[in-house]
Amino acid sequence: MANFLLDKSQKAILETIKEYLSYTGYKETLKSLEVFHIQKEQIPEQSSSLSSLFQCLERGDSKSFFSVWLSLPQDLNQQQDLKNLEFFIRVFFAIYPCHQINGKQVVKESNNPKYKKSIEEFKLYLDAEGSTFSKSEEVLSYFALPYMPNPSEHPAFRSIFSMKWFNGLKDRIRLVVGKEQVTETPLIVKMYEKYIEPEKPQSSTNEKQLLSHIHSLENQLGQMSNENSALQQRFIKYEHRYEEYTSEIISVAKELFKMLEQTKMGKPVSETMFMQAFTILSKYDKTLVLSQSSVAIEQKPVSLNFTTIIKDLTSLQDDLQICALLQALRWRLTRTTKSVHKENLELFIRNNILCTIKPHDLLLDNLLSSTRRVKEYTIRLLNVITSEKVGRVYLLQKENMVALLVNVLYTEKNDNLLRQNALGVLQKLSLKRTAQLEMIKLEMLDWLMKVLKHEDENIADYTLEYATALLMNLSLRTFGKDKLAKNAHEVISLLSKYIAHDNNQVRTYINGTLYSILTRKSLKLAASKLGIEKKLKAIRNKSEENIKRQINFILEQLKQEENECPTDETEEEIEEPAENESEDDDNIPDDEDMDDLIMTPNILTGEELLRERYEKGKLISATSSRRDLEESKDSAIILSSRRQESAKKVPSSKVVPVRENTEYSKGFSSRDKIPRTPLQLQ
Repeated sequence: MANFLLDKSQKAILETIKEYLSYTGYKETLKSLEVFHIQKEQIPEQSSSLSSLFQCLERGDSKSFFSVWLSLPQDLNQQQDLKNLEFFIRVFFAIYPCHQINGKQVVKESNNPKYKKSIEEFKLYLDAEGSTFSKSEEVLSYFALPYMPNPSEHPAFRSIFSMKWFNGLKDRIRLVVGKEQVTETPLIVKMYEKYIEPEKPQSSTNEKQLLSHIHSLENQLGQMSNENSALQQRFIKYEHRYEEYTSEIISVAKELFKMLEQTKMGKPVSETMFMQAFTILSKYDKTLVLSQSSVAIEQKPVSLNFTTIIKDLTSLQDDLQICALLQALRWRLTRTTKSVHKENLELFIRNNILCTIKPHDLLLDNLLSSTRRVKEYTIRLLNVITSEKVGRVYLLQKENMVALLVNVLYTEKNDNLLRQNALGVLQKLSLKRTAQLEMIKLEMLDWLMKVLKHEDENIADYTLEYATALLMNLSLRTFGKDKLAKNAHEVISLLSKYIAHDNNQVRTYINGTLYSILTRKSLKLAASKLGIEKKLKAIRNKSEENIKRQINFILEQLKQEENECPTDETEEEIEEPAENESEDDDNIPDDEDMDDLIMTPNILTGEELLRERYEKGKLISATSSRRDLEESKDSAIILSSRRQESAKKVPSSKVVPVRENTEYSKGFSSRDKIPRTPLQLQ
């Protein structure tokens, strides 16, 4: 944009160089320079290049595309983000014969000769360039693409066959190609400017100001372009949600109409049909409430009177009002942006909202020994708090925190929501050394072994993932290894049952446990008797790359002699995920805010409750409060949707091994985000 102001200087410098080359006798160099200068003037502008690139993409013409692509400035091509972009472009050309862009029903990948040819070309590219992407997690999962028979049907690759993904790829190309390179001014240009400076007229100052203003505008344009791209992506996401919403609402309307017809004809209506319709409606009711609540909080969140909150949590007689208060506090953490979530959590901790510090530390004891309903709402709040490192540190200030949670866990005999939440809290706390040792003392390893052995077919994915993750964390301690070594045959037999599980998260945690405990001689002997090495080698040939690496670690461990392990006094903490890890967006995940609506006429909920009863400096009428409490006792209705047992999602707190072995940490760390709380029926 600003180049027109520099043309005169550039021409003068070029002529000076030509004069010098002629003077010193570099005739061939001079001739090459003149030829190159003519060719450069004929290269099309970037906007034209961008148009050509898009046309090649839409035609699936990879050869012409990369001919234009390689004409881009070399230093731009060397950037790692551009290398990643080029990788995704090659992914697109590999799947082009079966992509939606062709506008017709294409033949399945396994029967499409054009697809087979393009995917073979992609394999050759991976063989040649794959090593350069070894540290780029963004692209590693796509290395499996050539080996999937029909990737368009696989959940991990289905999205890349859509127009939405293609448009996103074009946006990334537009952002990169559209950027004007910013390079340091060459020395010869600086010398030329210094030489002619005395001859410049007074207006040169204005010219500099104009240049500065142009650069400023260009920077603003770049920022606005990035913001616009982000907004477009967010709009597409909301548009997709709206389409789902309308589709499901129409479906529910049809079902309700059928129910009305059956009622009119005197036929009974199935309770299951009614509950399915209600579940869908209540989900969107929550979505709308969430939207309104978020707006209310953004407008003006009230400052809270924490003294009154703690007093009511301690002294309120109506358990429904306690649940409403616990829920409102949880919504302060979940129905908000990530940054505000952190601020609110730090505010809760500063005001010791759950009384974890002695001598006044009995609040959680009372809540977790109260009614089942109060226990459930308390555990839900704890599950959100422990999703942050500062929350875990805060709760573990209470000496019997782990014992209280373990008691709740052991009391529940079925895999219900209360037990799942308690298990989730314990797993997150198990990132702390003191909590690990306390859990091992309280026989948590025995409980986990029993659940994994006897309930494997009757537990939800959430329970299975968190149970295996907790087992892995506890096995990292010397005390934990000693406990497991006492029943070596039973432990190895149980773990071998899960080493080929279809859930990769579960396999990762089981592999991590095996690697950790196979430092013990008794456990190695048990593994040898049960043929673990043979099983692992057979599984390795059919596994993904990250699972293969884990199995290789375990096989190496089996060959080594018994290791001299550090004691629990010298072992380190588990390395926790960084607090500032990047998120897909700035919102708390939906699965952390569960569908537990309290629908009672005289019970306030959410931000309305906090504003009316707990705003700092606001006086509350005691008479009104007592009247509401009495009226609510006979009319309480809690609607809590239960989630489907088959829901498949992976846990969110990353389970990471101790830091002493970097390669091991990379091999057995959890890649995916874990639901911070169990999922409800959606």
